[in-house]
Amino acid sequence: YVQRLLFLLVAWSILYTLVPSEWQTLVTDPYPQQLSSKARSLLAAPLLLLFEGAKVHLWFLPSLSQGVVLLMLLTGHGRTTLPLCFFAVLLFVVGLLGGSYNVTPIGLDLPFTTRDGPFLSTICLAFGFLLYTRAKALLSPAQALLIIAAGLALHIAESWALWKYFAVPILQHNYLIGTVTGAAGILLFALAAPNFGQKSNIHSLGRYTLGVYLCHYLFVDILTPLTYLFELHIWQLLFPLMVFLLSLALTKALGRWRWSKYLVS
Repeated sequence: YVQRLLFLLVAWSILYTLVPSEWQTLVTDPYPQQLSSKARSLLAAPLLLLFEGAKVHLWFLPSLSQGVVLLMLLTGHGRTTLPLCFFAVLLFVVGLLGGSYNVTPIGLDLPFTTRDGPFLSTICLAFGFLLYTRAKALLSPAQALLIIAAGLALHIAESWALWKYFAVPILQHNYLIGTVTGAAGILLFALAAPNFGQKSNIHSLGRYTLGVYLCHYLFVDILTPLTYLFELHIWQLLFPLMVFLLSLALTKALGRWRWSKYLVS
């Protein structure tokens, strides 16, 4: 599983390096110069390249890989889930104190972004693993929805408090306590209502999620120069819709051929 994730990280890092990201400056800054500049920038920060790849959104792949390795090490050879829970909570707390809560009196000043690494992925994987080992202890859909609502409310409350008392911009957070709580509720709801939405057309798009995630930044870069051609409020609606539809089309196209389907599945 980790090999598969690392393959996607390397493959898409190469693609994002080769594809121009500054389309609006290609006339004044030719492609060879952009490619050389991008390669030098990536090689100048090898740790960042290791934890994020060649594009910032790819952080998810090495983060998930590290979480899976920790899951294997902490639960293998007949071990109980107690070490996993301990380290998952510990990493999450460190991630919070070094991330959104680093401006508080108990915050940590860390030389890296705690969004990267195993700080978030491990606790999510641990929760999923605990559900897997205790499959009978599931909640009802209504109870799961209450957890989702509680997570959303907690996330909003945390964002407000950090903005009110520590001047942290509300949109700056990578994750908070409420983020993981709401995500746990969504997983519980999915398990409690496995047939939810199966008759809708949206349900059939689920298999393209990974591909859309991996390739969408190509279209973010391509469409960004068009920002000034539209009214701001119109563009705020059009931009994400166009990025999604183009990413979905590319994912479907790549999935048609044997040599390219491994890039999106």
